[in-house]
Amino acid sequence: DWHKDNALKDLQDAKNILNISSKWAIVSGYYSMHNAAKYYLGRTHNVKISKTGAHYDVFLMLQKVIGKQPTYNKLNLLIKKAQEEFESLIGIDAGDIPLKYKQAIDKREKQTYYQSSFLKKDDAEDFIKNTVDPFLKIIMELEE
Repeated sequence: DWHKDNALKDLQDAKNILNISSKWAIVSGYYSMHNAAKYYLGRTHNVKISKTGAHYDVFLMLQKVIGKQPTYNKLNLLIKKAQEEFESLIGIDAGDIPLKYKQAIDKREKQTYYQSSFLKKDDAEDFIKNTVDPFLKIIMELEE
């Protein structure tokens, strides 16, 4: 699937570019989340989002589908399991996952359009480690 393949490629690109540009590592990391979310929505819920404004539409659709049972319960089980690997997931539940996606949208937009200061490599590494990696792990497993 195109979105799944690109989610994984964007994640790898984000990690590869960390030493060159924190800005573009964040942008690539976000697009990894975006493509993973679109893959999940299309594959599991037969939802295709491909117009201008798709970023916010994906957020709204994630809120809608994750709020329903049994998706909510399954997602909570995946979060609990993933907490062993990702400390950043401790204390969150299924309802927080769309908000993590929205925060990533905001971070990507800030870096793309309104960057007022350059980020350190550590900031981009933290974003990838604590936001992108856990999101992908959970969303990709939720689809299975």
